[in-house]
Amino acid sequence: MNGYSKFSYTENCKTEDISQESSESITQVLIGEIDLRNDFTIKDRFKELLVSKKVSAASVLLPVIFFELLVCILGSKFYLSIGFDFFTSIVLAVTTETFYMYFSSMRSVKASFIRTVLLTVSITTLSYSAYQKDTNVMNLVNSLESDISESRNRLKEVSTEIVSLKKEELNIERDMEVYRKHDLASKGNRVLAPRRLELSNRRIRLSGERGELRQFIEKKSTKLSSQSFIGNIKILTIQTLITIVTFSIIQLSICIALPQILTEIKE
Repeated sequence: MNGYSKFSYTENCKTEDISQESSESITQVLIGEIDLRNDFTIKDRFKELLVSKKVSAASVLLPVIFFELLVCILGSKFYLSIGFDFFTSIVLAVTTETFYMYFSSMRSVKASFIRTVLLTVSITTLSYSAYQKDTNVMNLVNSLESDISESRNRLKEVSTEIVSLKKEELNIERDMEVYRKHDLASKGNRVLAPRRLELSNRRIRLSGERGELRQFIEKKSTKLSSQSFIGNIKILTIQTLITIVTFSIIQLSICIALPQILTEIKE
């Protein structure tokens, strides 16, 4: 009887040990599954965050591209204004902005230098485009052109009249010669001298006016040809100044932010 009890007790102990081991195994499996699920959940969330980050970066990049296209259009107008043909102006503007964005995406010292140069060119073209459309500048240019045009027309009239007066004076000299040949010099002087003096005085006055007109035209032409952004910055409208400052800040911001935006998209 005692032997049977010992055997039963031993079997019960073994059964309890097996049950405990099974419970521990099941617990470990469950914990493993939970950890695995947590890992997958974390990875999924990380992927979602990464995708969201890329989408956000791409959504920022689209306005940047749109702005750079606008810069290309304005830049082409600048190159047109300094004498390039339409096709060359477009190529120069697009090339400048393309290289600007390319070097803005790099972080090396050499790229920073090139980026700074291209940024300066870009801001210059933007500023000049806004400068050309400024109301005060346009009024000044129109006024100078109008003064030059009117003065040239008057100069042409004066020059034509001077030529006509010289011809008339020459005719009087010929008539005086006729009087001299017939020993009527005194009569010729009495008849023709007043008219000759009148013509001479008028010709001298017109010659002086012609000289003044030429100086005036030269002065206005020099002023017109020397018109510049720096020279006229004091007469620019507030709207133009705000436009220039805004465009410059946007370009500078793109220069600073573009490397980070592209890095986020590539990751």
